[in-house]
Amino acid sequence: MRYALGVMETARGVLALTEPAVDDDAAQADGELTGRQAAFAAAWAKTGNRAAAYRIAYNVRPHTVPATVWAAASRLAALPKVEARYKELCQQATLETLMSVREFFQWQVDVATADPNEIVRVVARCCRHCYGTRGKYQWRDEDEYIKACVEAIDAKAAPPLDDGGYGFNGALEPNPICAHCYGAGVEQTIIADTTKLTGKARKLYAGAKQDRFGAIEVKLHDQQKAADMVGRMLGAFKDLDLRTPEERERAMQRAQLPANVTAEDAAKAYLTLIN
Repeated sequence: MRYALGVMETARGVLALTEPAVDDDAAQADGELTGRQAAFAAAWAKTGNRAAAYRIAYNVRPHTVPATVWAAASRLAALPKVEARYKELCQQATLETLMSVREFFQWQVDVATADPNEIVRVVARCCRHCYGTRGKYQWRDEDEYIKACVEAIDAKAAPPLDDGGYGFNGALEPNPICAHCYGAGVEQTIIADTTKLTGKARKLYAGAKQDRFGAIEVKLHDQQKAADMVGRMLGAFKDLDLRTPEERERAMQRAQLPANVTAEDAAKAYLTLIN
């Protein structure tokens, strides 16, 4: 009796090592996948490995013989409906990858061709004398003039004059006949409201930081690097040959080998050609 029980236990152990899990889903209509078959097709498309996909979909016991798993996975993969689902999922993954490449390419094009002036620009505005009466210093209003007078008195200096009048508008263009700035005006740096950036400018903008003195540094993505990336993706540099005709001729001569050349001589010639 003990011998018979031992044989039965041994048989059970061998069975556990040789039989993979079964597909215990309810029978489906013709052409439809069971739940486990669908899971197998998805795992197969994701991993590219039939055996690994079978282990995932069917919860195969850890000690199952690999050859048995592979055989069961191969039989399952050969089913037309399973293979069709696998190919469908692979095609979807390919399309998603292509879309990602297209999006990346378009991003690089937009960064390379964006106008930095939409984010930060240097402009010339009128100086205080451009539109003052008879070219004199012009004040914004009386409040500004009075404040300047008080500061001058505190500093024990002569108060300024207001013969240039009031109404200075710093947003106006320089006066081309201004005798003070000669039409050049005053340079000002203008930073756009980055929360309102759209399109290419939004992609070009890489952030900003402010130092302890209040100065703001605007960061932009490298447009030259983006342009180079676009060129490489289009293959523009692959066929670009900047050598002179003489250099190309010498390279062709070095590349010519006799018919009876040995493999070692060919390798040496190749190294000479690329160095």
